[in-house]
Amino acid sequence: MSPRLAATLAIPLVGLLFLLGGLAYLTGEVGAVQYGGRAYEEAASASATTGFVPTDDRIGNRQVFVPARRRQGPPLAILLQDADGELVAYRLKADK
Repeated sequence: MSPRLAATLAIPLVGLLFLLGGLAYLTGEVGAVQYGGRAYEEAASASATTGFVPTDDRIGNRQVFVPARRRQGPPLAILLQDADGELVAYRLKADK
């Protein structure tokens, strides 16, 4: 395949990826999870589980950690840990 033909075919594919990414961003589907009937949005990567305790709950293949000090109602933040140990923090999505 010539480089010119490859570039011509790649342009629509890149445009489609940007379109799908924009739609996911606008609908809030990027970095959002459901836990305990509430929506949480991705806040940041986490480096440690200090202040959080593991639960038996899983979201996909990720284990859920909740704050050690529980308050009334849903937790304000949760951590999700992948099988490879990567941690991501999520915060409770504000009601609109």
